[in-house]
This record gives sequence, C-alpha cells and structure tokens, in this order.
Amino acid sequence: MENRNYCIVLDYICEELNCDKSKLTVNTSLSDLGLDGDDVLAFLVKFFKEFKIEYEGTNYKNFIPEERGFSVHTILSVFAKRKREDEIFVRDLILSLDKKQWNKKREYKIIFISPFSLINKEDDNCDINIVLETGEIYFGLLMTVKNVTTLASKHDYDGYLDMVDTIVITNMEKATIKNALDRIIDERRLDEVFTKIGTLKTEGFDYSFEEINDFQTWWKDS
Repeated sequence: MENRNYCIVLDYICEELNCDKSKLTVNTSLSDLGLDGDDVLAFLVKFFKEFKIEYEGTNYKNFIPEERGFSVHTILSVFAKRKREDEIFVRDLILSLDKKQWNKKREYKIIFISPFSLINKEDDNCDINIVLETGEIYFGLLMTVKNVTTLASKHDYDGYLDMVDTIVITNMEKATIKNALDRIIDERRLDEVFTKIGTLKTEGFDYSFEEINDFQTWWKDS
C-alpha cells in the first residue's frame, strides 16, 4: 500500500473533524479532536464505510480495550488490517507523526501489594502493582532466578513452575527492579507481561498519580 493512501486517511480525518494534520500525534484521540460518546461511534461508522473496512456490528470498542481512547494510532492500525503486510509500514508512519512523543519516557510508580520485607533479596518473590502516569494499574510477580529454582525443587511443585504475569530478575534490589521494568515499559510490552487490573480515580482506586510514592506499600507509605 502506498504512502499516499495513508495520507488520504489522515486528510479525511482532518477534513471531517476540522483539525490541523501537523498537530496530530500518536496519542491524539477523537475526544481530543472534539468528539465523545455517540459522536465517536458515528464518525467511526462513517469512516469504516468510506474506506470499506469490515467491522463487527456497530461497536467501535471491538477494536480496542474499553479504557483506551480511539487514537490516530488505532485508526491507522484498523485501516492497515485490510492488508496485514503493511503493519510495519503503519508502525513507521505512526512513528513519523510524532517521533518525539512516541519515544517520550513513560512515567510509572511501583507499589508493593504487601510490605516489602524480603528475607533474602537473592532468593525471594514479591507481588507488585505498576501504576502508569496515565492511570492504568497492572499486576505482576517479581521472582529472583534463585527463587525459581528453590520453589521448583520443593515437593509441592513437582519440579516445575507454571507462571503468568511474572518476570524473573537477578535480585530484589530496587535498582534491579527499576531497570527491568524500565525496559519492559520503554518497549511498550507491559500489556504482554503483566495484567491490567484497573485505573486510578475509580471506585476501587480513588487516588491520583501524584498521591502515590514510588516503592510504597499498597496505598500506604512504607
């Protein structure tokens, strides 16, 4: 698919919503462009029909997790589903829209679900939550390399471990934990590694990002 076809898509979005294409970034959502609620759905249905994109029913949320805004990134990705081999090109195009914004370091904080009182930082494990600046909250388990061997060798585990939402690190030093999570988050792989369990400013997590201290016990300073 030629570059000009994607430009046509962006031109269509900007013309329909009366916005400046030069100001679009990968994080620009339809709500940022003045749409919300039924207006979002109406625009997307019209957009899909215009470019002959097949979709299930009339619910645009089939394409994205409910809590994430429908962004320029998503629109281009949905458009690319008509031709899978163009996914790499779409990624490059998205990067070119605003490379600086895409590469911007994502801020996050670590919360220990239980008090951080490890007996042996070389051989232990700990449940944590990751809170992104954007409000998403993830659950995960940290395990040291030695702890994997320790647990797997116990009789109850029959010589093996079956784990999800887990990363294995060399030790439980805070610097080691940060380095591991920095890489996962910078590579945009948090959704692959851990499970999203909620968002801030909701009934279960009625806190702001600023109210949380990094490396604190769950909603309470350690």
